[in-house]
Amino acid sequence: LQQRLARAQGHLWVHGPAGCGKTTAMAQMVHGRRPQALWLRLDAMDRDAAVWFDRVTQLFCTDRASVGASPLRYGPEHAHDLGRFARHFFRSLWSGWSATRVWVLDDVHELAAEAQEAVLPVLLQEAPEGLTVVLVGRSAPVAGTARAVANRQLTIVGPQELRFSDAEAVALFARE
Repeated sequence: LQQRLARAQGHLWVHGPAGCGKTTAMAQMVHGRRPQALWLRLDAMDRDAAVWFDRVTQLFCTDRASVGASPLRYGPEHAHDLGRFARHFFRSLWSGWSATRVWVLDDVHELAAEAQEAVLPVLLQEAPEGLTVVLVGRSAPVAGTARAVANRQLTIVGPQELRFSDAEAVALFARE
């Protein structure tokens, strides 16, 4: 798996059932990277788009070298066209981006279904050069990401690839 992840081009979508090792695999992948990866673990509060966009703003604004102008704030007036707001939000957030970073969004299944469909494809399209996005969750990629997959901008890692082979399991326990 680590070799496949190292060869992956573009962004990653890692999915599988609870407890199959998604988060652990991604933590191992980014461990020791410089600069340090940005990590956002989502929870039930992130089903509210205002909370989610605010948390993304906070995460990126702690790394001012990576952020352009102050990003837009989500309000109820944006609920009718979440995808459009997301496009403006990410363009504003990343205007002037100059860093090389990995951003892990862990537990993306916690986002509301509408946000997954409307926001995640836009996030992948708008991600600036130098930013690799890793989406980790229990569900397979949303339909809106099909273009990114077809253009080899998104690599999908499923539950089969997260399973240990017999040899890997033996090697793991031999180290203990």
